Amino acid sequence: MINLKKYNGELHRKSVENFMLPPEQAAFTAHPKEALEACKIDPARLPMVVESNEGAVGFFVLHKGDGPRPYTKDPNAILLRAFSIDYHEQGKGYATMAMQEVVEFVRSNDPAVSRIVLGVNLQNKHAQRVYEKAGFIDTGEQYIGKHGPQHIFSYRLKKE
Repeated sequence: MINLKKYNGELHRKSVENFMLPPEQAAFTAHPKEALEACKIDPARLPMVVESNEGAVGFFVLHKGDGPRPYTKDPNAILLRAFSIDYHEQGKGYATMAMQEVVEFVRSNDPAVSRIVLGVNLQNKHAQRVYEKAGFIDTGEQYIGKHGPQHIFSYRLKKE
């Protein structure tokens, strides 16, 4: 079992700062420390942790405002960014469970959001499978991100 929690520096700082991402994964996403710095500057970014019995095992950011604009024309979208699972906790199904929980978290905590979007590097096949397994759809569009071209994935929360 996992829970999604809003990042709390007192509770989560040490485990999140010590996240281990091997170079082949760090090439595709921001380390949580880097993502937290961006959250301090931009109040439209909400840092989140994935908790299990082992503590914080995952991290991501939900980004409103300008964040989703490069990925969708939907003004009520939210961008999921900087998603990672600590290397020592990988292979336990946390990524898939977290992505499924993200949908319910957004749906219940921000009913105005109509879709969740994210970008995943074209070379990151493992992440693409995780997002597809959770019901995200590859839109067929691409975005050129800081780590190269990305597929744009979307999960529609409301009918258009």
